[in-house]
Amino acid sequence: MILDFGYLCMTFRLNLSDSFDFPCHIHAEKSRTYAGGHATNQAIAAARSGAKVAMIGTIGTDVFGENITKTLRREGISTSGIAKSTTPTGVIHTLINHEHQKATVSSANANLESVAEQLPYNMLNERALILLQNDMATNINIKILKRAKTRKARAIMCFPHDENIEDTLLDNLDIVIIDEKTLPAICEQLSIPLETYTQYFAKEKNVHCIITRNNGQSGAYAISKNQEKYEQRSSPNDTPTSQADIFDSFCGTFTSCIQAGLNLPKAMLYAVSAASLTAENDAFPYLGDIEDNLD
Repeated sequence: MILDFGYLCMTFRLNLSDSFDFPCHIHAEKSRTYAGGHATNQAIAAARSGAKVAMIGTIGTDVFGENITKTLRREGISTSGIAKSTTPTGVIHTLINHEHQKATVSSANANLESVAEQLPYNMLNERALILLQNDMATNINIKILKRAKTRKARAIMCFPHDENIEDTLLDNLDIVIIDEKTLPAICEQLSIPLETYTQYFAKEKNVHCIITRNNGQSGAYAISKNQEKYEQRSSPNDTPTSQADIFDSFCGTFTSCIQAGLNLPKAMLYAVSAASLTAENDAFPYLGDIEDNLD
């Protein structure tokens, strides 16, 4: 089973009629409200790819938290590891203008009350795959990874941004997933030259490093622990890349494939297919759609 620990948020996405400066009053051409946050998105993408997934995190006792729980359950995702708090559920506001530039305003709220102990110790074993994101505080992720390692559980961490990154965070990981455009900033955070990042991840940290291109819709490449390189290319349609969730689609699908026993090249092939479909359709695809897209 995939144990996905991370932020649970209600997401409000607005496609704006124009750019703006404060103060202003503008209209949204279209809007969408949905259960989101990187962990939530990746859990849904993994479940639709055929994996059994359990979500661990914290929500508020409000209508947003109820909506998130219902959404996850409809996707067949276990919610028994989700704690409830009197603090409001986390929210994300994503604003997208005509140039496909994106601004994100988020409030973690109840997510800040999540603790590593929420991850069920009895579910940590060699069959479990832990899925993490660097939204969560570094000390919590490190504690989770240490607990997972003692129980021989594997772990994947996705880096959608360059915050909450420390060298020790990588000590107990098996796979890291980073987008190409974020890689330079992450290398700077880790105080390693961009030119030698492959040696750092493979030799010093003993992890497989997956680098996505354009959040995965343009392909991905991997540098394994043995410094072998694998690559999957894609020729995406002329689709705006500012829309949310493409990277999460890649990460969730990739994790599902690894849990199913696929090797790195095959897992990347499926994940790139999923990312391209999410870019085209603004939704997480199901396994059948992903496989049909490979033909």
